[in-house]
Amino acid sequence: MILIPVNHNNAHWTAAAINFRRKRVESYDSMGMAKSIVFSHLRKYLDAEHRNKKKTPFDFTGWQDYAPDDVTPQQENGYDCGVFTCQFLEALSRGEEMFRFTQQDMAYLRRRMIWEIGHAQLRED
Repeated sequence: MILIPVNHNNAHWTAAAINFRRKRVESYDSMGMAKSIVFSHLRKYLDAEHRNKKKTPFDFTGWQDYAPDDVTPQQENGYDCGVFTCQFLEALSRGEEMFRFTQQDMAYLRRRMIWEIGHAQLRED
């Protein structure tokens, strides 16, 4: 899996993943915005990398675009998208299928992220 933070016009952050195991291009957006541009750019990236390394186009047979808005926590303000994005990517890196945080957890998660950066280690709890 390749994990990617995505910046949208210097105004919003979302998370994306290229999931080779499940053959999916994934997008996780805390504001539920349009994902088609993310899918398009990531598919172009995958194809360009494959052409560069393997000299053939990437075979997208069986691949899906995946954006599970029904299970992706949504922010309730205009400034927590970066924290949501970091949390999406961390959960995906741990192999988690569900996100176990909400807008109400943002103050704690900000403090936790500061601690993790300051101590150069991820907490397990």
